[in-house]
Amino acid sequence: MQCRAAQRLISAERDGALSSGERTALEAHVAGCPACSRAREALATAAVAWREADQAVPAPDAELAWQDIRRRLRTDGGREGGRSPAWWTRLLWAGVPAAAAAALALTVFTSRPPAVDEPMTAASWAQFVQVDAAAAAPVVTVDESSGWVVVWTGESDGGQT
Repeated sequence: MQCRAAQRLISAERDGALSSGERTALEAHVAGCPACSRAREALATAAVAWREADQAVPAPDAELAWQDIRRRLRTDGGREGGRSPAWWTRLLWAGVPAAAAAALALTVFTSRPPAVDEPMTAASWAQFVQVDAAAAAPVVTVDESSGWVVVWTGESDGGQT
């Protein structure tokens, strides 16, 4: 048996999970291997020390602990020292959202639409422009000074150029 397998069996031995064949193989290996023998003894010593330390820790009385908790809740509402929250914490919870709403309302009501450089004096539109099918291709432009849409078409001269 190799030391690595023996160390796994040493850990399993503490849990009581070894078969009789595994226990016999472990005993034979530990008898001939000083390192595994020391590891087995160290684990046994640590387990004993843990049990002793565990027994030395006093467990609190659950009933007394609940009585203390109930008394604190009755006397001070569960707050540390029985004081009410500071005025600034109440201001944070109520004042900050109110200030944000006021700033938003102020922004909405005081903003103005963007100014237009030149007022629009007239507007016109056409649903369609009818062009003779025999005419040359129409040219559509927009007049920069007036904004009018201009459609130019050629006239059909009956096939004569």
